Amino acid sequence: WVVNTRIPMAMWRRLASISKLPLGGSLGLRSCSAAAEMSIRSIANPVYFVHGGNLIVLMAVNQTDMLKLRGLSVVASCCGIAYNLLQPKPLIAPACWGVVFIGCHLYQLAILMREQRYLDLPEEQHKTYEDAFQCNGFTKQQYLDILEGAEGQWNRFKKGEFLFRRGEKLEKINYLVDGHAEILSTSDDRISVVKPGKGGWLGELYDPNITEDHWKKDHQHRISARCMSDECKTLSLRKQPLHAI
Repeated sequence: WVVNTRIPMAMWRRLASISKLPLGGSLGLRSCSAAAEMSIRSIANPVYFVHGGNLIVLMAVNQTDMLKLRGLSVVASCCGIAYNLLQPKPLIAPACWGVVFIGCHLYQLAILMREQRYLDLPEEQHKTYEDAFQCNGFTKQQYLDILEGAEGQWNRFKKGEFLFRRGEKLEKINYLVDGHAEILSTSDDRISVVKPGKGGWLGELYDPNITEDHWKKDHQHRISARCMSDECKTLSLRKQPLHAI
């Protein structure tokens, strides 16, 4: 195996200066490979990658946007992989861990992009999202996941109709979308009036103190809710799958 002697002399001098080999008309393949590798290492100095990667990490930890943080972390991990592979003896294990970290960041990026994508909701759903979910930090995608997972259902009631009665089986929680409803005590006395908005939930949305088997048992409404307006519209969500989401 002989290298073509027509290679420009300037390149021969460069290779000779790196590999410490004398100039001549031919060069062994192994020596040529070693010289080329040393030339690459002199150009792509691993130190550049470790400093660049750390600067990018510093930028990432100062981001408030999770999408930017994850993206910068991917770039920093790539710099770490390059640093490990450009060592005189490549560090395979740390480089493999870098690939794992990149995979985790990309997975989280996909979730973030799915949640932040533009979603055009129907008017009824959009109003409920703005009044009851957006103010509590839910994204539109999370809102749609709740509607699907908790079997969301839209209901209409006329004036005087009960949204639910005391003693009925408690399986769903209701949110008042339109109209006004009154909460009645065990003696049918008015306790309060519920209006649409942040306080429009007819019942407790989530209780962190309940046990895992809580919804395996039967529960009943302790109070009643009755429509006061000409028409009341509610969104009902099944409580058992809602707590599991």
